[in-house]
Amino acid sequence: MKFVSKAAMAAALAVGVSTAMVATAPMAAAKDKKQDKEEGKPLELGKEFRVEAKAAQDALQANDYATAKTHIDAAAKLAKTPDEQYFVAALSLPVGAREQDNARMAPALETLIASDRTAPADRAKYAFFRGQIALQNKNNDVALKYLTQAQQMGYSNPELPLMMARVQADTGDVKGSLVSLKQAIDARNATADKAPEDWYKFGVSQAYNKAKDPVATMQWATEWVKAYPTKQNWRELINLYQQTAQEGGKAIDDDTRLDLLRLKRATGSLASQSDYFEYALLANQKGLPYESKAVIEAGRQAGTIPAGAANINDLYNSAVQAIKKDVSLSSLETKAMAAANGKLASQTGDAYLANGDYAQAIKLYRAALQKGGVDTPVVNSRLGIALALAGQTAEAKQAFDSVNAAGARKDVVNLWDVYLATRGGSATGSATATAG
Repeated sequence: MKFVSKAAMAAALAVGVSTAMVATAPMAAAKDKKQDKEEGKPLELGKEFRVEAKAAQDALQANDYATAKTHIDAAAKLAKTPDEQYFVAALSLPVGAREQDNARMAPALETLIASDRTAPADRAKYAFFRGQIALQNKNNDVALKYLTQAQQMGYSNPELPLMMARVQADTGDVKGSLVSLKQAIDARNATADKAPEDWYKFGVSQAYNKAKDPVATMQWATEWVKAYPTKQNWRELINLYQQTAQEGGKAIDDDTRLDLLRLKRATGSLASQSDYFEYALLANQKGLPYESKAVIEAGRQAGTIPAGAANINDLYNSAVQAIKKDVSLSSLETKAMAAANGKLASQTGDAYLANGDYAQAIKLYRAALQKGGVDTPVVNSRLGIALALAGQTAEAKQAFDSVNAAGARKDVVNLWDVYLATRGGSATGSATATAG
């Protein structure tokens, strides 16, 4: 993750200590009591110190930084009181900022932060930049101290929660890191700029590798894909879900696995020969040869399945033979609509979904639900998939939301919900199978 650059920090600090602020210590001149009350007590500087400080200040105003450094260093050796130390810090900071000299800036910032001469808003800003210097130097404890201080003082730089996330992660506070990271992403997304993809990936990595929290992992992964719904990211999301489910001992049955593979197909994230083979085999075993055949043809067209893949060629021939023996879907539909329960309607809906006839699939699934006697969560899931692939986003979401199930079935429905959020229910990217 990228933070405020050294150059940006230098620019902010260089303008942060203005000539007017430095000039608050008159080299001579008395102020009446009314001025003291209205403007605050003047800085009390010793005579010998004032000579070097005045020379440094004049050099700074003339942009003669080499001369300014000579006199600042001389003044620093003479500084004994808090006011004199404050003044040296105020002179040192723009010099260190201009030269991006952390060794000069760090002690100057610390002095200014600790001084009651510094305005509260400036103290918060200086704490932020002192924390960044520590972060650049990989001094996490010091970084956490000053960044927390800046946060508590109400500093509103949008980079602050991101820096906090990094430091908290490095110091083992993973939960705190994820909270800060979420704040950083929300703050960035509230502007015209979009939170970088690396921020989401960092959240996924922290939740999975450090927190070892499967729920948080999937939350971060889905937010990542919502923000950056590329084919590769979809593939990683689905594979990550399967991995976390396996590690958590959560069983994914064949029906649910088929719907997961359908999601890969819809998002264009089928990428390997094994993906296509698993999908085609499962569809064929479920009595859906049209879908099996179409998936293999899509893999061949994509160049993923080579011509000599014997196991896939055998599966393809099996699907073709099954299609030749398949009965007319229209005749099955007639029987299904006349049946006492919805089992045949559900099966016929599956066949229409496999064939890419989403309108008919929707009709049969709704009939199955109305007749009853079916696995309602599965039928509602398939109804939602058909609606999603038909581009009926609102109706698809309603169907997915009605899936009252636990475990992998609900997880996969939630992933289809992400598809709705990222693709608007469009069937773009899905390979539509047709009978014949």
